[in-house]
Amino acid sequence: MESNEQQQQGQQPAFSEAPSASGMQAPEKHSGLGIAATVLGVLAIILAMIGFGMALSNQDILGSFDPDIADPYNLTAEEQQVVMVLGLIGLCFLGGGLLTLIGIIMGLISLFNKQRKKLFPILGTVLSAVPLVLFLFYTIIGASIA
Repeated sequence: MESNEQQQQGQQPAFSEAPSASGMQAPEKHSGLGIAATVLGVLAIILAMIGFGMALSNQDILGSFDPDIADPYNLTAEEQQVVMVLGLIGLCFLGGGLLTLIGIIMGLISLFNKQRKKLFPILGTVLSAVPLVLFLFYTIIGASIA
């Protein structure tokens, strides 16, 4: 009602109608889930590298440990060190595996979002899959050697 009165009096309306979005689209943004998947993939790779590094650097004490002889209630200082190193290596691989699975799921979910860019979802999925593929590769190699 006011707009008709304003137009009749020759005044411009205070607010104009929004322009039509027929030919203009908003630029696509990066996917938040894709960025998170990329970060998780990098963290999983770092944890896997730490676990492998700890296993390789403590190879001498890990190789000399015999769990059948060790008394779990009366461990020597060297046996306690082996148990601690094995626990830390296990935590690195367990944490990395959990981050890998979460990163793959987040990356795949963000890949199917049509309104977002695909750079980070692809990077996140690939980087999260690398530790999983390496784990499977080393498991197959280890099983074939034993």
